[in-house]
Amino acid sequence: MNYTNNLSTNKLIFDRIRRNHALEHATLKVLGAKQPGNRFLAWSNANGLVILGDLETDVVRSAVEEACQRLKDGEHQLATHANCGTNLSTTLGIMGLSGLVMSWMVSGKYRRPWQIALLLPLALGLALVATFFGRPLGILVQKNLTINPDLGNLEIESVKQNRVGHLAFHTIKTREG
Repeated sequence: MNYTNNLSTNKLIFDRIRRNHALEHATLKVLGAKQPGNRFLAWSNANGLVILGDLETDVVRSAVEEACQRLKDGEHQLATHANCGTNLSTTLGIMGLSGLVMSWMVSGKYRRPWQIALLLPLALGLALVATFFGRPLGILVQKNLTINPDLGNLEIESVKQNRVGHLAFHTIKTREG
């Protein structure tokens, strides 16, 4: 009984993270259009998202509200982002697998230095393949695992600016409406 409750709770938390992650991406796209040339980054969790960057609170509030509404209106393409950490993780995962393949080959019959040197082009080729396919695969991983553009009844609870020294960031809290 307790195990089932934990699974159900974990699923709800994971779904909140996925929806906040979609909102994070959509907000960054809206901010990017409103603040061209300005640099910022963000991350999300079950409680909402954080946007790091020197931005006015009204601008952030407007962008997150617009992003939320546009996702709810069906603009689900806003939920994926080319610079998402999922893309980097996917690329690094493919490179890691390539490294495992190379290490398996080196530990096998290719033991002489000249044989290992001949594997260098293969290693470089595998790294290029990982780099080439990492981003498109990362987008697929985003769409199928790390984001959920269907926000349902998710609402913006608050948008607050915080500062730590010269570092400015906004904490956006979400809730179920």
